[in-house]
Amino acid sequence: MTDTPPAYVRPKDIDNRASLGQRILWRLETIAWDVVYWWPMKLLGPDRASDFGGWLMKRIGPRLSQHKTTVRNLKLAFPDWSEAEINRTALAAWESAGRTAGELPHLPAIDPYTSGRVEVVGVERLDAINASGKGAVFISGHFANWEIMPAAICKRIPHAVMTYRALNNPHIDRRINRLRHDYGTGTPAPKGI
Repeated sequence: MTDTPPAYVRPKDIDNRASLGQRILWRLETIAWDVVYWWPMKLLGPDRASDFGGWLMKRIGPRLSQHKTTVRNLKLAFPDWSEAEINRTALAAWESAGRTAGELPHLPAIDPYTSGRVEVVGVERLDAINASGKGAVFISGHFANWEIMPAAICKRIPHAVMTYRALNNPHIDRRINRLRHDYGTGTPAPKGI
């Protein structure tokens, strides 16, 4: 992996549709991202930031409209589960998302191969794919810290490309892409380009 990140690419026309008010809001969101979120989490260290993010989202998540969707989908997927099981799982999902948010500023300290925090299972398969010279497609959901798996893959298959949904805010999207590059995730390919 080179020290220079690949050129930053945004989906076509995503920023051209933004009004002046939206562009100002993006700048304000970016300031809040840096001052209210990024630097305080960075100061906490990886474990405390993860714990705090999980604790916070377990309290905020159930108040968001997405919580109803989560509960409804769990009921559809697991019709035999009790209300307690549904609610426990929904809260665990919020906690996991919060932990991922808390860990994001600390990704370099969570290297999948050297940090001792991650166990990569099946690394021999990644090495075999890399040695074969043939392509492969990996598909996954957002399980636990979803930033770790692409890095684990890209550090074994350096020419791998990761597809992702670009954030609406281009300034924060650019920051996250730089972080992904520094973490070892290969060339990003946003959907819609």
